[in-house]
Amino acid sequence: VTCAEDVLEGAYSMSLLELNAESGELVRRTSIFQPQKEVVETRHRKNSFASPTPIFENGRIYAHFGHMGIACVDQEGAILWKNNSFQYEPVHGNGGSPVLFKDRIIFSCDGKSNPFLMALDKNTGEILWKTPRETDALKTFSFCTPLIIEIDGEPQIISPGRIRAADPSARAREALKALNVQQVFEDPCAAVTGADMVVLAVKPQVMAAALEGVKDCL
Repeated sequence: VTCAEDVLEGAYSMSLLELNAESGELVRRTSIFQPQKEVVETRHRKNSFASPTPIFENGRIYAHFGHMGIACVDQEGAILWKNNSFQYEPVHGNGGSPVLFKDRIIFSCDGKSNPFLMALDKNTGEILWKTPRETDALKTFSFCTPLIIEIDGEPQIISPGRIRAADPSARAREALKALNVQQVFEDPCAAVTGADMVVLAVKPQVMAAALEGVKDCL
């Protein structure tokens, strides 16, 4: 599990904890990042300092701390790589988790301004691509975990974020038309898929779109 510990003078330790599954006893603590307190404490009082969920795959743990960085750690606690070069200003802290797809680890970075989606090489931590999110929303922050689906044999990333229906971009306008939405995309949750549909909860409603309709606006 990830955690943030107030154990350093003027800074936090963003750590990965290994616990015994039967007893709950602490087996190992790996300190990964040590950001200054003013960087960490820009969060909502209901949020934690280390909310994103880590990923375990083939003996490797991927620990994500939002704007403070992401790292890969082996089962013995050795840090294989870490990357905090993509820092951005969050609102209410961090919430979205990363996802793995083939050789990539993908996550959303929806902060106070200039939101974007990013992919790193899961073996090295190198940035593979960074895609700006097209939005004219007055508030651009969000906390969604991307969803990867397959349409006609092609992988697609569904990464909900805030857009404003009043004067959306051409891409966003097509998405709104496909989903028959006339309201602001506010506080979106991570999308889920099933029964040939994509389902998205967007305050104050829940929407579903057929995969064919989603394909038309990707």
